[in-house]
Amino acid sequence: MRINKWTAIGMVLGLFLVLGLPQTEAGIEELAISVVTLTKSAASGDKVMLTIKTEVGAMCLGNRHSESNPNDRGKLGLENVDREGKASWSWPVDPKSTKGQWAVTLQCSTGKKKGWLHEAFEIRE
Repeated sequence: MRINKWTAIGMVLGLFLVLGLPQTEAGIEELAISVVTLTKSAASGDKVMLTIKTEVGAMCLGNRHSESNPNDRGKLGLENVDREGKASWSWPVDPKSTKGQWAVTLQCSTGKKKGWLHEAFEIRE
């Protein structure tokens, strides 16, 4: 099957929308987000912990998913950033979780600022 250049361009743009990559909007400023702590490697029964730092009053939410099995995923609920500029999440590693690399994606916003964070951690045997 042959694909013309306009179909290919449309497919690439659609992929960006599906992946939820950050998009620049008029009047939107970038919100800086940094990792304070992230458990880099955990086994069944361990807790994975993530703490971020950003602007006080921001609201953040996200998800986590296996790199090799996108159906194995979980949500990171909505958190309000505290007076120290921090927000935290923790969750136990399910014994049925796919082993290997996982991704954590967060989106935070406050007023006219938005920021995204993409990090990785490992679930081991």
